[in-house]
Amino acid sequence: AVNSSVIGSTDQRVAELCASAEGSHVLYSVQNADGTVDVIHNNNGSTSSIMTSVAAAGLAYENGKFYWQVDGAIYCYDPISNSLEVIIPPETASVSSSYQYTSNGDKTVIVWLDEEEQETAIKASVLTGNQWSQEVVLLDGIAEHVTFFDAVMLDDGKYAVVLNTGAI
Repeated sequence: AVNSSVIGSTDQRVAELCASAEGSHVLYSVQNADGTVDVIHNNNGSTSSIMTSVAAAGLAYENGKFYWQVDGAIYCYDPISNSLEVIIPPETASVSSSYQYTSNGDKTVIVWLDEEEQETAIKASVLTGNQWSQEVVLLDGIAEHVTFFDAVMLDDGKYAVVLNTGAI
């Protein structure tokens, strides 16, 4: 038998959801009639709105915090301290909703696809101390449409990226 419990429910249309490793915190987005979403935190059945009427996407949970993208920026929400911050503002980089958070223990990066009309680039922002860098190009000139990708940072600080591509 599986040991499980229900910590909440909603009658709203859930667009995305992400649970903490501990299981007591869930972040989810619900679809509004105008196409925007509200980002909601559920802590053992108690809910609170974190952001409303935004184009949020890419909910993720890493190292005790939730992350998501809105209009090229990456937001970070700490469910323990109930604090929200923009960790990568759109002035620093224009992160797509297909971003990946990866770390090798020493270095942490957020990697994303930057798709132009005729080619795609893979870009990243590196965490140094408590600051995220300006965007850096890891790979550019990809002349095919990237449908899926995954990225990891290796122990030596290099990146390994897997792409699924097709004609643009």
